[in-house]
Amino acid sequence: MMPPPPPGTHPSNPFTLITKTPYRAFIKVPPCQEAIRVARLMALTHNTIFRALNAVWHQAPAIDPSNTKDTTSFAKFALFALDFLENHHRCEELVFFPMLEAQAGMPGLMGENVEQHRAFAGPLRELRLYLEGVRDGVVEMSAKELMRLIDALAPELQEHLHEEIPSILEAGTRLGDEAMRACYKAFHDEAEGTADAFTIGPLVLGCQDNTMLLDGQQIAFPELPFSLVPYLVEYVVSRRHADVWRFCPSTFHGQPRVTEFLKLGVHRRRQDGSA
Repeated sequence: MMPPPPPGTHPSNPFTLITKTPYRAFIKVPPCQEAIRVARLMALTHNTIFRALNAVWHQAPAIDPSNTKDTTSFAKFALFALDFLENHHRCEELVFFPMLEAQAGMPGLMGENVEQHRAFAGPLRELRLYLEGVRDGVVEMSAKELMRLIDALAPELQEHLHEEIPSILEAGTRLGDEAMRACYKAFHDEAEGTADAFTIGPLVLGCQDNTMLLDGQQIAFPELPFSLVPYLVEYVVSRRHADVWRFCPSTFHGQPRVTEFLKLGVHRRRQDGSA
């Protein structure tokens, strides 16, 4: 039986979070080089996606299919997570990977990562279509079906998001600090400029864990222009989709929490023997 995670933790499946980057294996990357910073920021971005999808998987059994308000809001939360994931990959393919290859003078350097995007495109599309149907009221919410679709996506998506980190470090052996910094900034600016602040802002902040260590360090993420941003999101930005954010696994200040749906979801999986 799987108990609910205690306060201060997050569910650790079906996606396993990244707790270490293999930077020590890349001896040509100096300890303070920008590639290490970028690899860590990318790992934290991937952990954001993992937390969001883990939250969907674990809370799904608690959603009453007859409660239209809950099913609609829950489907929106999951779709916002997919929006974040898909925009992340779009910006990598459009900006980040081509710039890394150009700066390194190695066309195809990030080609394997692009191929991995294609590998899970089918399961990702199936999950999106199902969630859109639930959101629009044309498909009945089924926890088992939603969890099955996430399970089908999980292996290849997790493999990709973990393996991309050493790929960035490998690129860092061929780039200087300024080039790597420019590549990441262009990628970040594209992602930020094309995202919906009213969905991505609350989602990203609500899927952080400021107690977690990466490479044995507590690293501030996301990088914010000023310290009041979480309060701005909490009291202003989040209001547009206010009913959605109750499914976030953390507060907007990065404090992990056990939501009522998480507790009920674990209880129901115990009852049917799947926990």
